[in-house]
Amino acid sequence: MNTICKILIILVLQSTCVGQKIVDVSEYTNQLNLTPNLYYKDLNNIFSNYIGTWENVNGNKTFRVTLWKEIKIKYPRGINVYMDEIHGKFMMIENTGQPNETILYRSDKEFLNTGSYWPDIIQFIALDENIFGGVIMDNCMAIEGDSRLRSFSFKMNYTTVPLTAHWKVKNLPETLISEPPILIPTNLVLIKVN
Repeated sequence: MNTICKILIILVLQSTCVGQKIVDVSEYTNQLNLTPNLYYKDLNNIFSNYIGTWENVNGNKTFRVTLWKEIKIKYPRGINVYMDEIHGKFMMIENTGQPNETILYRSDKEFLNTGSYWPDIIQFIALDENIFGGVIMDNCMAIEGDSRLRSFSFKMNYTTVPLTAHWKVKNLPETLISEPPILIPTNLVLIKVN
């Protein structure tokens, strides 16, 4: 019986991959007009410089962003499309590395004491090696469990050693004036620390 289950699993996995064309992620242009049976893969390692830990230190506060590559993520609209993505999380730390180090807020936290955790807050495709962005889920609101989508960009600066990037977050254009203020940093330079 165990052998039969293994064979069935292999057949199911093969059937999802058969006929799927692999193209470079840089060819992804419009999420509304996706061709079925495609895998947008990071063939040219566009993501490699993004991956790692980035920090900005301002006084005794450190804003830390951690980015990683997720491979072959299923596109959510039911068509046979997969893509490599950049995922990430962030946190604000006071007195980093000191005995009184305190995490002021973090994106990878439990949701309302339910035992469930927030998903990766940053999920996006980088179309080239210079910039990626879109929307970011700001889950560090004054009201626990509240969140807002914000506009987000991460622009690389290859002329610096160590590598730096410009982090920018702002309200979406349709955001109401009464929206809670953005707690996460909105405009700063991050340094790649590893």
